[in-house]
Amino acid sequence: MLSPELVRLMSAVADRSDVTVGRALANLGLMTGGKLFAFIKDGNLVLKLPAARIDALIDGLGATRFERGQGTPMREWIVVPAAASEDWPALTREACDFVAGRT
Repeated sequence: MLSPELVRLMSAVADRSDVTVGRALANLGLMTGGKLFAFIKDGNLVLKLPAARIDALIDGLGATRFERGQGTPMREWIVVPAAASEDWPALTREACDFVAGRT
């Protein structure tokens, strides 16, 4: 079953015919071309974005780099807190474009 947050994110990329729901990194999330770009973890949004963009979001939104529990942050993955959920749809579209190679 999809979380309400994931359903909301799906609507942000509803115009992208290549977006599907799938499982990767032990989570159900949004994929493009078979590659994961967004999922919900502990009520926060996790996205794949360029490393330089992540640095800006950490400063601006209080986001953090995503860790898979192995103690090493993943370079191109970010956790955007629920407190910044108004930015989630635009960031989801940005992540989709990045992973699909449209940027």
